[in-house]
Amino acid sequence: MELTQKMFSLILFFIFLPKVILQNQTSDLRIISLLKDNLFQGKWMSKVQSMKQFNYLTLDSGEIQAEFGESFIQLFIQNPKYQEKKHVIAKIQLSNYSESSNTWIEKNDIFLSGGDNLLQTWTESQCNGIFIFQINQESEEFDINELSIDGDLQSTDTNNIHCQINLSFNIKRTYNYAFINNLLFSSIATLILIIQMASTNKLIQQIKQQQIQTLQLSFLAAILSSIQGLNIFYFFVNTLFQNFNYAYFYIIPTFLQLTQAIFKDSSIVGLIWGQRQMLAQLERRALIKQIIYFILISNFFIILNLILYQLYGNSFYFMLTLAFALYPQVIHNVRVGQKNYKFNKLYVLGFLSSKLFFYPYVRSCPANVRNMEPDYLFAGLFLIIYLFSLFLLYIQEKYGSRCFIPKFLLPKPFRYIKEVIVHDSMECPICLNPLNLSPDEMDTKQINKSLLQQIMVTPCKHEFHPQCLQQWIQIQNKCPQCRRDLPPFIENEL
Repeated sequence: MELTQKMFSLILFFIFLPKVILQNQTSDLRIISLLKDNLFQGKWMSKVQSMKQFNYLTLDSGEIQAEFGESFIQLFIQNPKYQEKKHVIAKIQLSNYSESSNTWIEKNDIFLSGGDNLLQTWTESQCNGIFIFQINQESEEFDINELSIDGDLQSTDTNNIHCQINLSFNIKRTYNYAFINNLLFSSIATLILIIQMASTNKLIQQIKQQQIQTLQLSFLAAILSSIQGLNIFYFFVNTLFQNFNYAYFYIIPTFLQLTQAIFKDSSIVGLIWGQRQMLAQLERRALIKQIIYFILISNFFIILNLILYQLYGNSFYFMLTLAFALYPQVIHNVRVGQKNYKFNKLYVLGFLSSKLFFYPYVRSCPANVRNMEPDYLFAGLFLIIYLFSLFLLYIQEKYGSRCFIPKFLLPKPFRYIKEVIVHDSMECPICLNPLNLSPDEMDTKQINKSLLQQIMVTPCKHEFHPQCLQQWIQIQNKCPQCRRDLPPFIENEL
């Protein structure tokens, strides 16, 4: 009889045990399904003062975010708030849920990864410890907006360097603005890139049709803008991977910026460089040599820039240097000494300035898509430096490119107009027509006489039509024949 009762109890145990396990699993999965796809946020606090949590974080408290997956919870522990600072990502499997106490008590491994400056620098895959997560709710009905979750993480695993953990946290559901933030930023970025590409296309056409003299454009500004275009491409790639759940938002702007950097920016640089080499009238062998040097030096600076971007791309001073994008053009105008400088909106605003939006954005918007710490000092300085360069370009157009330079720093003016006996065989090196005829009289029959005429003679003793040299110096302040720098004209001489 006793043996029969034992056998009956054993049969009942094996019949009802799977039901109990299934009921626990069903309850566990039901709770996780309610918590899944929601963002929880709160504060974490070290339970032992001055203990470096994970043997890595330097503060005793900070912000924490949590998301639930199919059967796990992922914690984003920040030091103190923004992702570019030190942070740790912890992933813990959830299985032992108690419905009576609304608690998970886990004693298993935790997967850790940590880093700073938006990079993961270390991982730890086996940290043994005890992890408790308790759901607190006042009403009997499950209301995700009212509940809070208390957590407790402890690990004394001495076998792994980053497994020193003893902290607690409290989190509540918060609205996840990531979708709206990423949609808004990617839309604005796409619009800016379309405007940039349209402006660059129009600028390229004007340069090819010689509507714009490339010697009036700063070659250094074009090179720096081209390198900056590559930095913006790296920026979009990093943003895409950082917000991988919304990667589809960044496919178009990343592709547009890559196209702009490879084809459009390089075309501008190539056109400016190519036309200057043509004016230099180099021999074929010397020209090939210059092309090889240009390609090697360009590739060197592209690789150097990539290394610097990865190391210091988010640093205060590296980002602030981008605000000086227009100053090479200002300096170029002063060096050339153009009196009739014209502010080219396509070049200055469409090509150079359109790349400067993104860094002030991440340093001035608290909810930026890169989760970088706002720095209003940086944003203010960036804006002041950039606007001042626009102001300088404006007054250069209105009052002359050297209007703000003290007179004692300017080169002494030179009197170019001289009365010279001009022979019929003497030609202007610019228009290649006789000096005894002005450029508007080229169809007039030449007279074989030596005439006393007013022409322009440079300090290097080269002779030109006054109209030809005046137009030339508006483009570049060098002698057309020997490339020597030319001093400015005497006032009222032109």
